[in-house]
Amino acid sequence: MKEEIKETKVEEVETNTDEKVEEVEEKQEEKKYTDKDVDEIVNKKFADWKAKEEKRVDEAKKLEKMNAEEKIKYERDKLQEELNELRAERNKNEMIKVARGILSEEDISISDNLLEILVDQEADKTKENISSFVELFNAEVEKVVKDKLRGTTPKKSGGSKLTKEEIMKIKNPILRQEKIAENLNLFE
Repeated sequence: MKEEIKETKVEEVETNTDEKVEEVEEKQEEKKYTDKDVDEIVNKKFADWKAKEEKRVDEAKKLEKMNAEEKIKYERDKLQEELNELRAERNKNEMIKVARGILSEEDISISDNLLEILVDQEADKTKENISSFVELFNAEVEKVVKDKLRGTTPKKSGGSKLTKEEIMKIKNPILRQEKIAENLNLFE
């Protein structure tokens, strides 16, 4: 009995291991790069690194040539520029938060990419963009719903042109009851 359990466990482990090996092989097959692809990636990374390094070196040379007063002014301008960028980013994030709130009131959920397109630096422009989007979105939803609800009208049952007498002449009682049910208007 114990030997059977051990053999079953060994078989399960072997099966699981085989499945894992197959999954790893599939993943490895998906990510095959040619030498050309690798060269392009390396060259791109190297070019990015080189550009950053040149910028850093230029910055150092520029600071080296400046006197103390110019250095202070340059650094102040650089910090002011960075501060302005951070303020603009914070403002945009606040506008995105407000826009998301407005859209959630309308029961609309959209992706961040689309939301960034709608948001502007000015609050009035953002509100106008959101309002236009909501109108267009609701109109399109209504159009799609109407298209889905539109269909063929149901056919009127009892389309047979039997008379009351013809129905009563049917000898099969089950068939006669069906025809009576279909043509109840004749029996009122």
